[in-house]
Amino acid sequence: MDHDVSGVSEGSSKAISSTDKLDSLQNGDQARVTEAGRASSDREMEVEVDVDVDVEAKDTTGSGDSSADAQDSAPESHLEPQSQFRSQLQVQVQSQRQPQPQPQPQQQLQQPPPPPQQQQQQLQRSPEAHTEAQSTSSPDDPFRTREHLLFRHGASGGGDAGNGTEQGESSNYILINNPPNLSRIRQVMFECKEPIEISLEEFETYWPFIDNVWVKQRSNSSKEGHCTTDYYMCRLRRPTHRSSETRPLPQGKRPRQKRVREGGICNFQIKVVKFEGAYSTVTIARTPGSSRVHSHDLDYIDKVKRNSGLMEFARREAIKGYLPSSIYTKFREDPEKLVEAGGKFCTVTDVRNVSAKWRIQNPEVKLMPHDGYEYQKGHGIVRTRATEDNRTTPVDYSTGPPGANIVPPPLPPDTLSFPQFPLDFLEPYLPKLNDKRQFPHVTLSYASSMDSKISLLPGMQTVLSGPEAKLMTHYLRSRHDAILIGVGTVLADNPGLNCRLEGAGGFGGLGRMWQPRPVVIDPTGRWPVHPDCRMLRTAVEGKGKAPWVVVSPGAQIHPQKLMMLKGYGGDFLRIVEYNHNWRLRWEAVLRALASEGIKSVMIEGGGRVLSELLNPEYTEFIDSMIVTVAPTYLGSGGVSVSPNSKLDEQGKPNAALNPRDVKWVPLGQNVIMCGKIRTAPAAPLPRVES
Repeated sequence: MDHDVSGVSEGSSKAISSTDKLDSLQNGDQARVTEAGRASSDREMEVEVDVDVDVEAKDTTGSGDSSADAQDSAPESHLEPQSQFRSQLQVQVQSQRQPQPQPQPQQQLQQPPPPPQQQQQQLQRSPEAHTEAQSTSSPDDPFRTREHLLFRHGASGGGDAGNGTEQGESSNYILINNPPNLSRIRQVMFECKEPIEISLEEFETYWPFIDNVWVKQRSNSSKEGHCTTDYYMCRLRRPTHRSSETRPLPQGKRPRQKRVREGGICNFQIKVVKFEGAYSTVTIARTPGSSRVHSHDLDYIDKVKRNSGLMEFARREAIKGYLPSSIYTKFREDPEKLVEAGGKFCTVTDVRNVSAKWRIQNPEVKLMPHDGYEYQKGHGIVRTRATEDNRTTPVDYSTGPPGANIVPPPLPPDTLSFPQFPLDFLEPYLPKLNDKRQFPHVTLSYASSMDSKISLLPGMQTVLSGPEAKLMTHYLRSRHDAILIGVGTVLADNPGLNCRLEGAGGFGGLGRMWQPRPVVIDPTGRWPVHPDCRMLRTAVEGKGKAPWVVVSPGAQIHPQKLMMLKGYGGDFLRIVEYNHNWRLRWEAVLRALASEGIKSVMIEGGGRVLSELLNPEYTEFIDSMIVTVAPTYLGSGGVSVSPNSKLDEQGKPNAALNPRDVKWVPLGQNVIMCGKIRTAPAAPLPRVES
């Protein structure tokens, strides 16, 4: 936590005006459309039904000591137990024919080449899991308020992919091979409480399992072509009724009984922004006119329509020549995975529908049940014998379903284990997720010696935090949307400004979860942004986010430098408001960050920035301070953090700042001082009734 003292020499007082972000994410792209054919022909060993086919378009050095960037060996990852919820799925199969003799397995089936396998990052144990393991933790666990960001490597993702069976092979291979922690991620992508930033590979893996919720409206793209934005609305927003005119039916054919859904039930809308650059990402967020929550739960939409990820499992099995009823019977043998994939209300008709197109294209293929299963009149497809020792067939990943070839990558060597000591004492000083505010929650956090020095010399890294305080610093980073430092700290320390806790994005977590956005105050554009700087390398490796650089109107930014930073996912924010000293106004900077969706900011340095914000004139913008005090004196030559001296009305010296609700907590070799600065707004007076 050695907060470098260099700070921002020019314009560090940073008041602010409305931020003028140079190019925002635009929109546009075409969605893939999955087509299914209609089929009404019967197959032996099946029940006669009408085929219903639904066609849908479907670092630390500037703010903490350099020890926060030290490399620690990653601990052994933990797996989250699967949900105990099971649903009883019943199938009503009425036979209208006598059972035929058991067909022989088809020797030559035409199988189209499968789509390429998609790789998925490992989802590791979340802070929620670690915090719950502590008996001393607060019942109001901070990560429970951010549970939409928590993911673990669930056991559901394990297992081998089924690759079909030859005659005599075991039929106990897996049909439903879900990606890790699918149930939780489906819920997070359904609720979309806050923007979700994930990699393109992760999006392609998980989106098919939630696409039944959304209907695409339109697409836009940026002028440069780096960004495409697709706009979606909840499926229940549009009606399903048609005109009163009905199409003529063949003689003797009865009209189908269909339920009519009125529109306007749910006004939830999202946008999916795909950014293609040095590190391609996908951001899912609510649109401004959207409702805050759905008017229904995920189970309801799963009952209305099945997702394409689940139906792909059925389709891949159908093209092997298996009976839809046999496929559905094997689906029901693993109800936990079926429900996790959104198949709680899946029926045998859904399997018939998804296999209809292939059945029409291959009418000569005689459908068969899986090995070890047979059709029995009055019972449908039943298992005739248990598989030997319940062993699975050899795995052929080249033909496995999506999510089958997921090999968890090893954790980076600099991964930090999640703190195993209680941190609930920090909660009163941290941002609240549901607070509605004009400006972000601002926390000042730095490491200081006993003589209030943060560095031995200007621009010199000085380690002041012990191992426990370093873990706490990364925990604080995971609780904030952005980390702000001055350009002097960046030039001196070249920090990464990311969270390296196990479970964060790039360290076993999904996408960019828990990773804050670096914000650099650089009024004159002194920072020579280049691909080798640590913040950009961190972004390319998927271990953090690219920085936003706050500049003044007079800063000369070379177009190539601008395009390079935008290519990494960063940007320049131009502030046009100054204070009486011709320095950027902090109010404008914070307002600009709020307009970009930043709800909390952790300010880590350097010395000029921290000292200025401790002055009384900024108490309305600074919410709290968390200071790590080290048992050492750095001397008079060190860089100090201190507000300007103040005088009272009589001209006598007076205290510059008195934090309230102060708490001192020992943590390893350090002592943590927490205090509140901003005065809570007074409660409105009760209205006087006339």
